[in-house]
Parts: sequence; C-alpha cells; structure tokens
Amino acid sequence: TDATGLVVENNLIENGSTPDTSGEETATGLQVLSQKADVTGMQVVGNLFRNISAEDEGRGVTVDNNDQAGSVDDLEIRGNTFESISGAGGLGTSAINLFEGGESPREGPRDFDIVENRIDGTTFTATGQEPPLSLFVGGYQELGNGHVVNANEFLGAGVVRYAGSQTGFDVANADILDVRNNYWGAGDGPS
Repeated sequence: TDATGLVVENNLIENGSTPDTSGEETATGLQVLSQKADVTGMQVVGNLFRNISAEDEGRGVTVDNNDQAGSVDDLEIRGNTFESISGAGGLGTSAINLFEGGESPREGPRDFDIVENRIDGTTFTATGQEPPLSLFVGGYQELGNGHVVNANEFLGAGVVRYAGSQTGFDVANADILDVRNNYWGAGDGPS
C-alpha cells in the first residue's frame, strides 16, 4: 500500500534500540522502509531525537528503500534537533541517513528537503572506525532536481555522499549533493 502525506511532528524520540536483521545492535529513532510501496510527501518536522546509542550504529532518522521496489519522493526533514547520537562502529552512525535499494538502477529518496535542523553530538565510542556523520546519502544516481540541504547546523560531524563502486551506481553520472548554505560550527566557514 502506498503512503502519501505522513507526518511525524513535535515528538521527543529518545533511548531506543532495535537489533537489525544481521544481528548487529542498531538504535534508530525513526525508520522508514519503502518496501514495495511508494512514500510521497512525508514530513519529519520539529522533533527532538536525543540519546540514541548502540553497540554498533546509532541513527536518528533512516529512510531506506531496503533492496525492494518502492520509492520515496518529496521527503521533508525540517526543524528537528539531534543530540547525542552514538555508536561503536560502521559508517551508519549518523543523525540522518538516506539509503538506497535495488541493483540496476539503485533507488533512494528523491527531491528531499533537509532544512533548518540542528545536529550536535554525533559520536563514536570506539576508535579506528569511520567518522560519525550528520548526514549520509547513499549510492544512487538521482537525487532529483528539487533536493535541498540548507540552513542546517552540522556541529562536529560531516556530510557524506557515497562515492564508491557498486552495481547500479555510476558515481561519474550521479547527481551532486549540494550542501551549500549550512552552518558547520565555525564562524569563518565553510558556508
């Protein structure tokens, strides 16, 4: 069944933990799986995601096509606060994750707005791991002409657009993630 206009607004989401299907411990504040269904016009607005911690990957919001048919279009993640998102390992420790599914081509959220969020305190509890992130966007070609990532406060953790090699993804022809006009925690830039 397709879903249109879902709204998650003005909630306190904290201290959650769920094991994922591989048996690793993953804590996720909000997870959207578009398995064999289309999700259009979803809004995640004005929430506080706090103290989400796991032995493996801590995540605030995850939107995932999960290797199934289905799409996510016109997603809005606006005006949320993320505090103390932590995990011990893996690239998945991030306040906001947009994952891809399928193989040829890979599909992920398109025409998304990630604006006016405050992300502070995304950390790892182990050494030698990938750095924690404010935003991770997976390996899929089309972000959509209308994608917007601006007016966010990314404090202490970066933003990554996957650029590796995998079936159904050609980094040379992929849409570029535009993250201009965000605050990165330093008054002297970047903007």
